[in-house]
Amino acid sequence: MPILLFSGALHLPVAAQFIDNVLEFLVSPVNSANHPIGTAGLPPLGGWFDSEGRTIKIKWLGGYPDNVHYLRQRHTVYSVVKVNNIVKAGRKKGPGYQFLAYDAPQVIVSFHDGYSGELLYSEGISTLDAMPPGKPAEKKNRFGHWNK
Repeated sequence: MPILLFSGALHLPVAAQFIDNVLEFLVSPVNSANHPIGTAGLPPLGGWFDSEGRTIKIKWLGGYPDNVHYLRQRHTVYSVVKVNNIVKAGRKKGPGYQFLAYDAPQVIVSFHDGYSGELLYSEGISTLDAMPPGKPAEKKNRFGHWNK
């Protein structure tokens, strides 16, 4: 099963993967100035990074270059975490919905600009990501039992 860690002490928004199925999302700064990328050890804007002797994957980095003055680094970032664990579909007849659990639920983590709401980065993580390849699912109508 995927493990998602959320923290925010770095003053730099980051999405990183440490090992298979372990991801960390640094959601910050919420109400203070960003720090220049150099204070985080000069990670790439995306790619492999040596973090104190451990190679990790930087999936996204939303910081400021070292040449931007500290007073110009006021930038708020927030994150939204959405769990997709049901299919919501209209009913065959009448008002309302029918619901069915996904076989492999997903979590969507998105980073947004705190001033404009603009989407900066988004990543979907599924329980399927942690599973080895397996036998294909049976082909069947999963909605058939609601309106017998």
